[in-house]
Amino acid sequence: MILDLDTRPSAVTVSGDEFVQAGAEPGAAASEPEPNPDNFARSRQYFEALVNRLAGEGAAGLTRAELEQELQLDTRELFRRLYEGHLHERARADTMRSSAQTGCEGTLPSPATSTP
Repeated sequence: MILDLDTRPSAVTVSGDEFVQAGAEPGAAASEPEPNPDNFARSRQYFEALVNRLAGEGAAGLTRAELEQELQLDTRELFRRLYEGHLHERARADTMRSSAQTGCEGTLPSPATSTP
């Protein structure tokens, strides 16, 4: 496992193809629901369009200062879309957790009526 001492305590590190939440054992099963890739689809599309634009002739014709200025705006928009996708994902996960904690009738099961 790769250890990065400069990351936040809640940060995720990458070891090979495995993502490890700080404090979690490698290979430990995640208790979170699987992420919905559609929540980040707009971010991926924007990123791909940005990469294609940078590889094109239009970006080659810009000065370094002009390119840096455009990239600053583009990266803000990319981060905004990523953040929006994260918020949608968080809301979805919260909804799934809360519905898993409630009974079929939408109420919390009482300890006396729940089965072990």
